[in-house]
Amino acid sequence: MRGRPKKNKELQIGRAGRNAIEREDITRDSIRWQRRRQTIEKFRT
Repeated sequence: MRGRPKKNKELQIGRAGRNAIEREDITRDSIRWQRRRQTIEKFRT
């Protein structure tokens, strides 16, 4: 939720922009989870 615009701006962006923002958030989440998994594996060994 860091680089995401505020609601009123979101309405101006439109559907394409919102989809791009959502996609960005999804990729960021997946990267975060991958890192977390890697650190867990490190500590496990």
